[in-house]
Amino acid sequence: MTLEAALFAYLSGLTPIQTLLKDATTGQTRIYPDVLPEKVTYPAVSYFRVSTAEIVTLDGPTGYADARMQFSIWSANVPKIDGTTRGGKADVLAVRGALPTALNGYQGVMSGVTIRGISLEPDSEHDLYEEKTRSYHRAIDFKIAYIEQSDE
Repeated sequence: MTLEAALFAYLSGLTPIQTLLKDATTGQTRIYPDVLPEKVTYPAVSYFRVSTAEIVTLDGPTGYADARMQFSIWSANVPKIDGTTRGGKADVLAVRGALPTALNGYQGVMSGVTIRGISLEPDSEHDLYEEKTRSYHRAIDFKIAYIEQSDE
């Protein structure tokens, strides 16, 4: 299993993440690789690999790697019948609280991938507003030290 698939399986199975991101209609957790679907229900999370550094010594490859993964939390203001809105930045902040709790400090086997450690990258959070989709977006980066799986 890839690191990305292991992260999806792990996060999708956690109750706090399900509470915030489970789609009531489909039952699917709104976590998507790379980009959000065109007609997404908010809040949602997209994630992708920013970079990978293979750990190599003078003796050659070690099998260890460090990946930098970016998780983007998305939400939009949704008008309610009474004229107020729900969602938006408050939803982004709720999910932002749950992601580091789930990932930061994790060590162990995640769906067959050995994770040596996960840490929130310092100074990696950025708040953005997408005018075209009228959505809030917070990007958070995590460093994930793991053991690469052999193709043998």
